[in-house]
Amino acid sequence: MAFLKTVHPEFQAAADARHYVENELIRAGAQATIDRVILGNHGAAELAMARAALVLDDYSDSHPNSKDILQWVYYTAPGQVRYMAANLLLKDGGTSESPSYSSIPWLRAADQARGAAAEAAPGSIPAGTLPVAVADPKFRAMLATSPILYAWKSTCRDRRHGRRHTG
Repeated sequence: MAFLKTVHPEFQAAADARHYVENELIRAGAQATIDRVILGNHGAAELAMARAALVLDDYSDSHPNSKDILQWVYYTAPGQVRYMAANLLLKDGGTSESPSYSSIPWLRAADQARGAAAEAAPGSIPAGTLPVAVADPKFRAMLATSPILYAWKSTCRDRRHGRRHTG
């Protein structure tokens, strides 16, 4: 706290610092991304937002919350997770970048955030609205034929049971 007080004298407790980080950094950055004031590289914005949803871990009436962020990642982002697997990946790579660069890390982070949401706030996100990326039929078919995607699939684990997803 001593260091924080030199930068922000108004901070009296760790809760003040947490409030600042959550509201002035994470929520502000998430809202700017949702509003397209910040335009990240394809895949990078989705990864950052999925991680923000994980870190924020908030399903309250404060907005944007983790649910709002996940909705953006799955349905509004330039590389929407909901449709990315079926529409943006090809067997020989992504349409704009390689799948290992622009797709795989943020798909993994989106799946982790989706799993965290299901555990942290059961019922806050209606079933089926944030589907598991590897459940998409076209994506599953690509997993069977692409060594890069197959390697990614082998690292995915079910958060509740610790089991690997299978193709």
